[in-house]
Amino acid sequence: MDGRSSEQYRQALGLFATGVAIVTTVGSAGEPIGMTVSSFSSVSLDPPLVLWSVGQQAPEYEAFCQCRYYAIHFLAGKQQELSNRFATPGADKFAALETSEMIAAGQNTGVPVLSRSLACLQCEIEQNHLAGDHNILVGRVLSFSVPDSAESGGGEPPLLYFGGTYREIAEL
Repeated sequence: MDGRSSEQYRQALGLFATGVAIVTTVGSAGEPIGMTVSSFSSVSLDPPLVLWSVGQQAPEYEAFCQCRYYAIHFLAGKQQELSNRFATPGADKFAALETSEMIAAGQNTGVPVLSRSLACLQCEIEQNHLAGDHNILVGRVLSFSVPDSAESGGGEPPLLYFGGTYREIAEL
């Protein structure tokens, strides 16, 4: 880079507001795996593709790079505590959470689906790209769910991350 530190680069990236999501999958021993991410993006409507990235240093890295299915949950503004729980390495992330399991092609995948989020995208890995110190995971959306209130435009505001802190959206 132009002589600036990686910390300065990180601060510059923090000036781009992002939504906050939790991604879940199931590990090789059948254990639930999850982490908070802000690196989500839609890729394509046809076919329906999304992407997100996982850092190679993340404890969940291997599980996500080896999984076949995962679920992405968009968080509401009031879900900061849940975001923090899934961002904390070693935390009992799924304790006392209401979940169901993802079904794909008529089969139970074991992937935990959180019962409360703004929306949930249930995905199958389409591509996995090594990029610097992260892997970019491209997933094909197999199904999705949104609360009825969100479909009518009356849903809760999303949780945002900007400048190193959580924010909520406000109308101008």
